[in-house]
Amino acid sequence: MVERDTPIPRDSKPWKINSARSAAPAEVSRDAHIIDLTMSDTARGEELALGGNGWVCWPDNPATPDNDPICEDEGGREWTYAMQGRRAPRIATMGTIYQLQGSADGPYVGIVPANPQRVLAGLPTTKQADQPWVKYAGTPWAFLVVPTRRMSP
Repeated sequence: MVERDTPIPRDSKPWKINSARSAAPAEVSRDAHIIDLTMSDTARGEELALGGNGWVCWPDNPATPDNDPICEDEGGREWTYAMQGRRAPRIATMGTIYQLQGSADGPYVGIVPANPQRVLAGLPTTKQADQPWVKYAGTPWAFLVVPTRRMSP
C-alpha cells in the first residue's frame, strides 16, 4: 500500500518535470520542452516532455546547493550555450531567462539584450535584492537581472 503523502523521488521523471515547470509562470512552462540535465558537456539531456511554444526548461541541478530550475526562450538558450562555450552570444533581438525558484542570485527574470554593452550601460552592476542590476557587466555575457519573489512550486 502506498501512502498518499509519499514524496515523489527527486530522480523520477515526474519530479523533474514538475521542477522544470516551476522555473517560469505556468503560461510559459505549461507547453515548454522539458529536458533533463546532463553531467556531460558533450551529451544532450533526456527529453522529459515535448513542448510547442519555443521555451525549454530544465529541472533543479542536484550539483548546486540552490533550487535552481530554469526556463529559457531561444535567446536565453543561445546565451547559455555561448556562456558554456566561452564565446560571445549571437542574439538577434533579446533573450529571456526565468529562474523563479531562485539561484545563487535569488529568484529572477533575466533579460539578455542583443547588444549588452550599449543597452545595459549605466545600470547598477552589483547585486541588488530589490531592483534590476547587470550580471557579468563588461563581458559578452552581460544580462539584466530583475529580482522577483520566489514562486510556489
